Amino acid sequence: MNLSFRRQMVNLSHQILDGFTFLVACWVGIYAALWPDGRLLTAGLQGDLNFTDFLVLLAGLRASTAFQNLPRGMRRFERFLTHAWTAARQVALAAAVIAAGGVVLGGTVLPTKAFIVAFFSSLLVLRVGGRILQQSLFVRLRRRGRNLRIALIVGSGPRAARIVREIELHPEYGYFIAGFVDNPMPRPAVTLEWLGRLRELPQVIEKTRVDEVFIALPLRSQYDEILRAIETCEEQGIAVHLPGNLFTLAVAHATSTSLAATPLISIVSSGPMDGIPYLMKRTLDRVGAATLLLVLSPLFLAIALAIRVTMGSPVLFRQPRVGYQRRVFTCYKFRTMVNDADRRMAELETMNEADGPVFKIKDDPRVTPLGAWLRRTSMDELPQLINVLRGDMSLVGPRPLPLRDVSLFDRPSLNRRFSVWPGITCTWQVSGRSDTSFEDWINLDLEYVDNWSLGRDVQILLQTVQAVVKGRGAY
Repeated sequence: MNLSFRRQMVNLSHQILDGFTFLVACWVGIYAALWPDGRLLTAGLQGDLNFTDFLVLLAGLRASTAFQNLPRGMRRFERFLTHAWTAARQVALAAAVIAAGGVVLGGTVLPTKAFIVAFFSSLLVLRVGGRILQQSLFVRLRRRGRNLRIALIVGSGPRAARIVREIELHPEYGYFIAGFVDNPMPRPAVTLEWLGRLRELPQVIEKTRVDEVFIALPLRSQYDEILRAIETCEEQGIAVHLPGNLFTLAVAHATSTSLAATPLISIVSSGPMDGIPYLMKRTLDRVGAATLLLVLSPLFLAIALAIRVTMGSPVLFRQPRVGYQRRVFTCYKFRTMVNDADRRMAELETMNEADGPVFKIKDDPRVTPLGAWLRRTSMDELPQLINVLRGDMSLVGPRPLPLRDVSLFDRPSLNRRFSVWPGITCTWQVSGRSDTSFEDWINLDLEYVDNWSLGRDVQILLQTVQAVVKGRGAY
């Protein structure tokens, strides 16, 4: 189970739990409000509970989630009491919104004291208890070695030893330490695997799968090294935790948290991150991909038969691509080239018409007549809906690149595009595609990553339809 899917399931479990407890508490509150007349909930639904009352309930539900939008990864450090207090604040805010809205809208059930008392009491018990049970389950899973994140320690002195000790004493945080990076010293305080010098941090991150970095260098004597380490992680979209003062950041976001007794400032990269916008994006991905696969299934079958008749097997082209947080996944496309296209690529390197590390030839001799039509209409990309449904990709995001192209990146900042899910379409696709230079392409990707919004995703999807119809830059 990959990191993105696990994170999605955790967020979805929060939403399901909150929605369930909210509905149960509403039932209890309405029942209490109707109790003096001896009527049941069904009677209230038939007569007393009107549409405006439902609007108040929905507003309270939205308000009660306002305290959930913590940056990704930060909830692991919270204690059970912190989760309980967060849930209690959610309940207080939801009750306040419901009470105020009921008074303003003149509802017949919601403003009553019986409803408010019963609703608040039951929701408090259900949500606090549910959140504690939920976190207990996550803790049990992490202590059994599930749902782990890979951490890298920058430093090897007493500060590093303290962080390592806290992580080892608290397996419920769910971290596996891959090793440490620091300049050689006679007696390092940590007994982890040494992965390289401080100046080699970018190379270490490139070679080692790292989810988060803990910086534990002395602030006064190694300020420049700390700043370079933060910049390295920031430009590659990797979350950073460190003690000390907050640094000036270009695009990442900082928040304060703690690792047991150790205060931390966590710097998290930009992109679609957490809370309701995150859930809505991933829901749009899954529902949209499933719907399109169902609606377009006759077209899939027709294209598959055409490829089989004109080019033989296989119908699908499978290629390893670099995705979210540099995880490698298998990307699917309809085959548009001859069978030995990969082998012949080395022979055509001198004909590459694209600047930068990508490989593009407008009249590629390996492309078949049917393949050229599929590329021109962008239908060769349709099987990537399967990747979206599996959670490897999003409908909107930077295009996933082959391993060859990523290996030729000449600056670490390009890796920030991997801090979000790759997509079938993005700003590059609606801005000329292959007619756009590599530098402009990357700048468009990074601008999307740094300024993501759900509304922009919808806009790009609509613009993609227009770009596909025109077919400009598609080859």
